Amino acid sequence: MKLEVGKQYKTRGGWRCVVVHNNDEGGFKVWHSYEHDVCSHNEIGSYADFQAQHDIIAEWTEPKTGEFWVNVYEGDGRSGSVCRHKTKKQADESATQRRIACKKVTWTEGDDE
Repeated sequence: MKLEVGKQYKTRGGWRCVVVHNNDEGGFKVWHSYEHDVCSHNEIGSYADFQAQHDIIAEWTEPKTGEFWVNVYEGDGRSGSVCRHKTKKQADESATQRRIACKKVTWTEGDDE
């Protein structure tokens, strides 16, 4: 992969970075979104002589995102079931009288919270 000034990349640590300067001698200055800091890299994207979280490993692609709707039912605290629906209308149509809430869930690929 050839690094280019202004292009966004993904680091080994998973965050976005941007090449902001090329010194034309094989060295690059790279801004890292994780630390909001600029670091030096070599022409192949390595940050150090060892494998590091700051290493550039790929071009940046926006993570996938999505949403779905879940009907919430009061349970006994030991078991329960969840059925997701593409729209609130579908969730409403499949709900029973025992439903206590209908929640929208949004997700981003790689977000494990």
